[in-house]
Amino acid sequence: NYEANMLPTGQRIYFGTKGEDNAFDTWSGSSYFRSETLKTYTNKLYVFYGRQNNNNKTAYEEWPACVEGVEVTSDTPDKVRITRQGLENGMHFFEYQVAAGEYGNYTLTATVTLKDGTTRYATYRVVVYENAQFNNVTVRNGEELETALTSATLLPGMYIYMQPGDYTGDFEADMPVTLRTQSIPAIQYNQDGSPKLRENGATINGSITALVEDVLVMGLDFVGNGTGTALTDARVSTSNIFTGYATALEQEKNIHNSVSLSISGNAFAGNGTALRFVDREWYTYLSNNIFWHNDTAVEYGSGCTIEGQYSPTHGAVMTRGSMIRNVFYLEDGQKALVNASRNQATVNLSYNYFQQGDVTVPQAAMFDGPALYSPFYETADFGAITTDET
Repeated sequence: NYEANMLPTGQRIYFGTKGEDNAFDTWSGSSYFRSETLKTYTNKLYVFYGRQNNNNKTAYEEWPACVEGVEVTSDTPDKVRITRQGLENGMHFFEYQVAAGEYGNYTLTATVTLKDGTTRYATYRVVVYENAQFNNVTVRNGEELETALTSATLLPGMYIYMQPGDYTGDFEADMPVTLRTQSIPAIQYNQDGSPKLRENGATINGSITALVEDVLVMGLDFVGNGTGTALTDARVSTSNIFTGYATALEQEKNIHNSVSLSISGNAFAGNGTALRFVDREWYTYLSNNIFWHNDTAVEYGSGCTIEGQYSPTHGAVMTRGSMIRNVFYLEDGQKALVNASRNQATVNLSYNYFQQGDVTVPQAAMFDGPALYSPFYETADFGAITTDET
């Protein structure tokens, strides 16, 4: 719950560390979710508060006047134990210890009680694995991929390398893993802008669904038959090709993977909807993708809430993150954006290239719902234009 992280003062709850001199500008924190890879079995963190200033920097504070107290708890105390917590020079600190050999995902929750008796909270996620990068798996077909994904020896952070070939089936990832080809060849394009399937690619004839956070999918070719969804809830999707699906990429269906979501360098061609947000969108980084002749390139469904930020410049709540340097090739009647979000925040699609037939200037008919699409690029050769995109 994004709003549960907000104090009445407009500040958010942060987990983080302090620099050696304890000066505010040496603090490092991340609100709502903060993740790290453990190097030791014990760690010490602080709970503090902050807000972004006019320079988009975060100004931190130790203890707002509205806060009565803080308690940090573990959802699995038998595996991740809070060993000590309290006040240190006016700041709440806590130390935690991970049981040796307990691999998995664990959550620590900081519950902040306010003086009016209400509470706010933030969560901190700990991913524990041992040398997972050296325990990678190589698969050659769908049967081997299914075996790898369901293996009891699969650990968080593992890479599953997919050799060239066909992978037929509907696959589920219930562990934070990376699914990718050994090397990721660049996507080649035809003269009309449509992508070419890779001759020696790993081709998914079916679907992949992430059931946990931090599933990464890279360098795969998804080929559909006009129905279904190719990829669901991957936090990172890079250098993939999606063609022939009712929906190519769907986010926020099962888990909160629309937080700091990265979608870059993909090609979406001939799908019903290329990218759909179902429930909630917050901080999406959508860049350097090609959308070619999809009925709808980007859709915010009627059940989706955009967790945006008010822009005084535009007088509207705008999407966070960035959606820049994407190319939208549209046929008549196709949409670059359908924004049916329940809160009708504005989707910021400035600094992209839009082409419909011979028209290379974005038209209002390309967009349904609140959208910002200017400034825009007049060419798909982004490197030919000098701009700081601000």
